[in-house]
Amino acid sequence: MIYLARWYKQLLCSVLLMGTLIGQDFFKFSTIYGAYSFSSPITKELQYQVSGGQLQEIIDERDDHSVMTFGIRKLARYGYENKPEVWFSGSENPINESAAIGNIVTGWEYVIQYSDHKEFEEEFVNEQYMLRYLGNNFLLKANYDSRGLEGVEFAALDMRYKKNLGNLALSLGVAGRSHPAYLDFRPIDLYWEELGIDPDGVIPFWLLAWDEAGYADGPYKDEWKQHFTQFGYEYWDWCWTDAEGNVVAITDEEFYRVVYSDLVQDYNEKFTKDLGYQNELSLSIGADYYKYNPKNWFHFWATAYPITKGYSDYSFNYEVAENGMDFDLGLVYGWKLTKKFGVFVEARYLNMYDIQSYEAKTGFNLLIY
Repeated sequence: MIYLARWYKQLLCSVLLMGTLIGQDFFKFSTIYGAYSFSSPITKELQYQVSGGQLQEIIDERDDHSVMTFGIRKLARYGYENKPEVWFSGSENPINESAAIGNIVTGWEYVIQYSDHKEFEEEFVNEQYMLRYLGNNFLLKANYDSRGLEGVEFAALDMRYKKNLGNLALSLGVAGRSHPAYLDFRPIDLYWEELGIDPDGVIPFWLLAWDEAGYADGPYKDEWKQHFTQFGYEYWDWCWTDAEGNVVAITDEEFYRVVYSDLVQDYNEKFTKDLGYQNELSLSIGADYYKYNPKNWFHFWATAYPITKGYSDYSFNYEVAENGMDFDLGLVYGWKLTKKFGVFVEARYLNMYDIQSYEAKTGFNLLIY
């Protein structure tokens, strides 16, 4: 994994080792787990094509969906949470894990989890590393999150003063944060400008294909392929080959429609990756409210970073962002109206660097004896 993930892994491994040396209570009630699951893919409708005067069926073969997970966790359950099943697989992911304050008075809590996903012909990795210490009037939290599906990655070291007001806990402090460069411009436009080309004008797009990826265009099999427009005008199209001489498109239209998009995306991603990680210092504020009884419970948590100072050349530009600050909100509510019937609501909304990730569910339970 990239440098930022490696640094946080080393930090957490050092703390875990320290906990082992200091005392056994650090790992008491923790769970080490690993799991692998797979399921059949979604079957597409049968499609047909005509080739060589024959009607042919197109068979779309897809790989199974699979998830492989490894981790260790130590988190106190809230009163409204059900006890885990006999086996913990890592797929449970309680929505309240993002809360800054856990359901303990003082002590360590942590989650280290790695999961590899293959779904809908896409592969992505999710990583979560969280270490938290709650004191009587302060909290320390180090976390690294990488969400491959949403394409968001960030790390933070958060230190706050905490004030308990009954069921409500308020916190205020500072957080050092790091993340990949999330740009408010297209890197490919800089490429054109370096060549003296106006990105808003007529662009010779083929230069990128020639210079950056080694593509070449010319006649198809040393013969120009003749075409006619709908008005009968004659013209000849270009055939495109890759750096190894393999044909990737037999027309300009096919090349720019099928191949060129990946070329631009690869250039933008490489440019962004070469910028490295961007560092920022933020004011962090939080509010956590938790009240539980067996018939009715309410849990709300919020963390916000209203003021951020960038210390890197490409720190995130909040002035042009749709949301002017980063925040993480969560809610769990349950109400047992009778002994047999109850309703619930769970929701979380995360906004980091103008990338949103959210989930919500609501429903009811009716018990029949």
